[in-house]
Amino acid sequence: MTNKNNEKSKYFFKSIADQFEQLDNQHDITTRKNVVFNKLLANIPLENTTVLDAGCGYGAFSVELAKNKCKLVSCDLIFELTSKTVKKTKESGVVADAFLLPFLDNSFDIV
Repeated sequence: MTNKNNEKSKYFFKSIADQFEQLDNQHDITTRKNVVFNKLLANIPLENTTVLDAGCGYGAFSVELAKNKCKLVSCDLIFELTSKTVKKTKESGVVADAFLLPFLDNSFDIV
């Protein structure tokens, strides 16, 4: 993502951060969580697994991951969203561009 587009994305998400969760389609989120947790991750033990939720938004997936007792790091482009997720999960959070993550290779078991 170019720096100009990155700044536009930050501006957009900052402007809707307080309403972001309400703007999301809860039926769609529930459907996506069912696919991720009941199909993709169904046979993977998450407890003590190191997981990065890149693009965590307001924490819909991070909350579910935290319930599974994984070692979670939630990451989003803007502080306002990352901080909401950290408050909900009581886990680590990082403000960063998902394309320029500040982690070493192989830092996570699941991204």
